[in-house]
Amino acid sequence: MLRKFGILTLATGLLALLPGLARADKLDKKLNETAPEIVNYVKDKGYKNVGVLKFRAQRGNQPAGFSTGPINGNLAERLENLLVIHSGDDKGPMFGVIHDAGQAAQQQKVGSWSTSAAERNNLFEKTYPLAWGTSKVKADAFLTGKVATTGDLKKTTVTIQAFSKGSPTPVKVAEFTVDTDASMVRDMGYSFALTTRQRSSLVKSRDAEGELVLEQANKQQPQPQPQPQPKTEDTKTDDPPRSSSSPRSPRSPPRPTTWRASR
Repeated sequence: MLRKFGILTLATGLLALLPGLARADKLDKKLNETAPEIVNYVKDKGYKNVGVLKFRAQRGNQPAGFSTGPINGNLAERLENLLVIHSGDDKGPMFGVIHDAGQAAQQQKVGSWSTSAAERNNLFEKTYPLAWGTSKVKADAFLTGKVATTGDLKKTTVTIQAFSKGSPTPVKVAEFTVDTDASMVRDMGYSFALTTRQRSSLVKSRDAEGELVLEQANKQQPQPQPQPQPKTEDTKTDDPPRSSSSPRSPRSPPRPTTWRASR
């Protein structure tokens, strides 16, 4: 009973500190609903300790990367907190949740794990702090993934992946799609500003606010460059083409250079 009280207290504290749940974003609400599915995956695989690494983020048709915006890091933090909340029961935690796995790996000189299988293996040789207590453990698996918006920014898809030492290639664990809201636009690195009049008119309409924010963010999307149209045989020009035998205008002879004698 005491353990149960401790887990509930920890969960309540995290709910108060977790910025996403406090904002009640659409992404956070869906992530919270998906968390039990992720917990069951970890439990069924028999993993004892799990960490969450940065997510890649993709804005429309642009390349995905790890420095797109705040979402790269804070989505990992949100998922870590939700694992703590959903992985506990009256018997205690079902598995250990590593705290800030990416930062701990960086401090221990782990290289680019996303592009190097050797560095992914290196992740499992290091020790990490748990989200509670003072113990340090080795990881059995890591969670990561990708968050991507559509070209018009109206939809956002989150894919959660896992990899382990025995299976270093990431596999899909869960995936969901939500409508893009203002918080998601900001987390993806776009900037927007609403005037006082706009804010006043949007107080009662969340949908109208979202449309206005998406309109501003879409203006920051890279525009496709127009392709030059090839000329056809029917294309007419005002000037006839110059042939090699056409006479050229004579050039003026160069002026002689005048030198002044030095005194």
